[in-house]
Amino acid sequence: MPQAIGWTEAPESVRTLARQRFRWAYGTLQCLWKHRDMIFNWNYRALGWFSLPSVWFFQIILVAVTPVVDLLLLASLP
Repeated sequence: MPQAIGWTEAPESVRTLARQRFRWAYGTLQCLWKHRDMIFNWNYRALGWFSLPSVWFFQIILVAVTPVVDLLLLASLP
């Protein structure tokens, strides 16, 4: 069985990784805002009722709430 070989490009530093992640998040927000009328719209079926609300929840709401939960958990340590 031949060995699998894969090539990828990775950011060279943590700073460039952070910039890349910020660009991805900003692009996601732009797309969500542009297509906000599709959310919970029956005309778009699974995209409007499952996919876009999931993106809003997992990439915006959950990301915003996670630091608060982390702080509460740290505060509850003895």
